[in-house]
Amino acid sequence: MGTALVVAAKDLRQRIRDRSLLLIGVVAPFALASIVGLALGGAGDFSTTVAFADADRTDLTAPFGEVLRSRALADVVTVEDVKDETDVREAIESGEASVGIVIPAGFTRDVQAGRPADVVVVVDSDSQISAALATGLADDFVARIRAGQVAVGTIAALGGSAPADAGRVSAEAAEQFPQVRLREDRTTAELRPIDYFAPSMGIFFLFFAILYGAATLQAERRHRTLARLAAAPVTETSVLLGKLLALFVTGSLIFAVIILSTSLAYGVRWGDPLAVIALAGTTVLAAMGITGVIAVLARTEEQVRSIGTAIVFVLALAGGSFFGGQLPDFLRSLQAWTPNGAALVGFTELIVAPGGGSLATVWPALVFTGAVGLAGLAITFVLGRRAFRT
Repeated sequence: MGTALVVAAKDLRQRIRDRSLLLIGVVAPFALASIVGLALGGAGDFSTTVAFADADRTDLTAPFGEVLRSRALADVVTVEDVKDETDVREAIESGEASVGIVIPAGFTRDVQAGRPADVVVVVDSDSQISAALATGLADDFVARIRAGQVAVGTIAALGGSAPADAGRVSAEAAEQFPQVRLREDRTTAELRPIDYFAPSMGIFFLFFAILYGAATLQAERRHRTLARLAAAPVTETSVLLGKLLALFVTGSLIFAVIILSTSLAYGVRWGDPLAVIALAGTTVLAAMGITGVIAVLARTEEQVRSIGTAIVFVLALAGGSFFGGQLPDFLRSLQAWTPNGAALVGFTELIVAPGGGSLATVWPALVFTGAVGLAGLAITFVLGRRAFRT
């Protein structure tokens, strides 16, 4: 173990002296997360599915359903009719709908009796544009009902009064009908663009930083450093453990800097510290496993970087790193089956979870990224010993 620590310390000194680590591992992800997260946030064509539950089904509520299905919204809104608020939440949780609107049973009766009556908008944190659209439509519906209440109250109050009294009576009527309200009910906390791009860019550039560190194995092979080590009284296992330990420390430090900088600069709340540390650790392992296999299978340092770069970009696209949470359906189903995508889902779930979540919130991501990392490291270890010998 002493030899492994010496090798790890040597590799860490080399990486710290290499200014590219600072650029790739810290400056680039922070800068790109800032630019994309704060400047873009949701451009492009937009459409959404609204789970609509009209549990009241009266002449008062029917026009709202007609508005949702109108030609004006046909290209933007797809309406999925459901029975009640429970069905709305299930549709959102399953991904069948991005947002939900609920008109509870007894809504018309409560309005007519002057009792409180709520229109509920159920919002998921991943669908900010959908939430804004649904809230605007529901708010318009509430405003129309309130205007009708005021008009009816004004007419009833005026009676034989002179028209000059209309303004005063309308104001008094408005004060009598404050009961119809719009209530927005978020299933999770709001996810800002920077909350998504901070972990996504951190993970993306983490893979690059680990890849360039893993490429040093081929560089040392080319410079015959491994051959000289083979002649020394050290074991292959100690050397490989030392190099892997250096990569793990490097990746962990990079993630720590990203978490700290985005927390201080943009107020990103990453969630439960224990869950964040655990998921960051398994994400680093996954990056080490994948890039380690690339490093030992390639024949030159240039091949490690070129092949590795292509693979990292493919994983980033499949994992949703550049989509800001608005993933096409086929990518959404693929995201959880990529290590960086699973890690990104885990981090965003911690960010939006009430109270910051816990280990239970991210256990699927922990298991998957950890399994990918350990499998990749096992292959790296076996093939790396052969590289050491040759």
